[in-house]
Amino acid sequence: MRKTKVTLTQIIKSAIDEQMAQKHITVYRNYFNIGDQDVPLCEVCGSHNGTEIRHIHSRRHVSFKHNDKTYSTNDIKNLIGLCRKCHILAHSNEHSKEFLMFAHKQKMAGLPFQHRTR
Repeated sequence: MRKTKVTLTQIIKSAIDEQMAQKHITVYRNYFNIGDQDVPLCEVCGSHNGTEIRHIHSRRHVSFKHNDKTYSTNDIKNLIGLCRKCHILAHSNEHSKEFLMFAHKQKMAGLPFQHRTR
């Protein structure tokens, strides 16, 4: 079995990447005051089933524009709680970015949202 040599730089970079990958979860949980043990509702269908915090606009882009303003991809305006099923529908564009932004805007404003059920 051949051993691969890992440098300290690679270990540090990996740790920083992991920390950055989790930043959006902290931003979302803090904004909506959700505890670490609590499971947020899916903002589209209302399910508790495996809801995860996702980016509406891909995090591979450093920023996105909305209403002529530029935001970081980890800005709360770009983060949404989605169950696995709705996450798949978002990737297939069955739930458009505009629809996801609308659903998330309703949650941020504290307004009731008519959840979609399938």
